[in-house]
Amino acid sequence: MKQKTLTKLTYLGGLLLLAAALIPANLPFLFYLKKLAAAGERAALASFSGSRNISALPLSLGGRFFYTFFPFLLLLAVLLIIWRTLHRKKTGQLITGTKGFRWSLMGRGLASWTILSALADLIQFLFHRESYRFTPQGAPWFGLLLLGVLFIVPQVAFEEIFFRGYLIKGGTLLTGKPVYPLVFFSLLFGLLHSSNPEVSQYGYLLMMPQYIGMGLFLSFLCWKTGGLEMALGVHLANNGWGLLIVNSGGTAFDTPALFHLSDWDPRFSLAALTGGMVLFLIMNRSSLFSRDEENQSYYFNY
Repeated sequence: MKQKTLTKLTYLGGLLLLAAALIPANLPFLFYLKKLAAAGERAALASFSGSRNISALPLSLGGRFFYTFFPFLLLLAVLLIIWRTLHRKKTGQLITGTKGFRWSLMGRGLASWTILSALADLIQFLFHRESYRFTPQGAPWFGLLLLGVLFIVPQVAFEEIFFRGYLIKGGTLLTGKPVYPLVFFSLLFGLLHSSNPEVSQYGYLLMMPQYIGMGLFLSFLCWKTGGLEMALGVHLANNGWGLLIVNSGGTAFDTPALFHLSDWDPRFSLAALTGGMVLFLIMNRSSLFSRDEENQSYYFNY
């Protein structure tokens, strides 16, 4: 198959196709809400409307996972089809600037952020032991693990491939410099989380710097390593920790994690996130601060 370069016209066409795919991606949940309304579940609908927390709806854990993460799975499939057919490029070119997927980088990102997440919770536990409750549930937890593999992995993959792969590559094509789309789409990534229940509960000033800061941090990792692998590992560790290990009340997704944090402190979370980013850069400096020119060419590989 003859390779064609990514062009401004095909890139804009790809964005339009992805926007159109949002409709079928969200139809199952819209039909479910319509079914609830027809059944007279006004209290549940009012609670969901006010909190934006899907846990307010009468759904099983599997149902919550399906309706929350199915759109990401479908959009990931559409994005990869667009990349392969409309742009006629190999999937690997969207993920990394090297010849093959660097599992070691992904593993390093996953392990480093897991360690830092554990350290942050350990520090908070030492000062607020009463806020942590050990809640092992056996079979439900292993079911949660399976659901995480089936749904969280595609969700993280879509967000990284779309925001820090497709959008920034296209933005670099349009502007000639990756720094502008890196900053702009990191801000967009953070702003798209503004509907999370934590934002309404704790306020924009405490929550949005965390979402935007995480977006900038992940984009920086992609820029310095020349691919998405390390960012994928960090993103998986971040989401997996909150779903499987320590889940907090009032967050976007309640799960039967091993520990439940009843009094989540957004100020400590912001400080821990900032400190964690600094420590992560120190821990992985050999991977992040070498061969800059080779790595940064990833965004110019159309």
